[in-house]
Amino acid sequence: MRKYIGFLLPLLVVPFFASAQGYDVWSLWGYIFTLIARVTQLLWVLTTLTFLWGLVNFMKNADNERERGNAKNMMIGSVVAFFLAVSFWGLVTFAIRAFNLSPDAPDYIPTTTSL
Repeated sequence: MRKYIGFLLPLLVVPFFASAQGYDVWSLWGYIFTLIARVTQLLWVLTTLTFLWGLVNFMKNADNERERGNAKNMMIGSVVAFFLAVSFWGLVTFAIRAFNLSPDAPDYIPTTTSL
């Protein structure tokens, strides 16, 4: 598993360096936060599928108390993981907006006009 991670991680960063447009540190942080946001979206999908799989097993094993308990624990764990993923996504989104790391974010701080 480690050799795959060691092989895939540089492949994720190569497009960033290959474009050769003179990025600064803030662009690198924005790229990293964007990557983290996409991984978090994948976690949402995985936790939803895990919950549905636990629900199917819960209904399928209605007569087996032990298997029902395992399915129930799987559903509870997936709900907890979903809320953790949502919290993590919120923190990353806050960091992206607070430090203006998004490429489509405005360069100014929007203000409200007083009445």
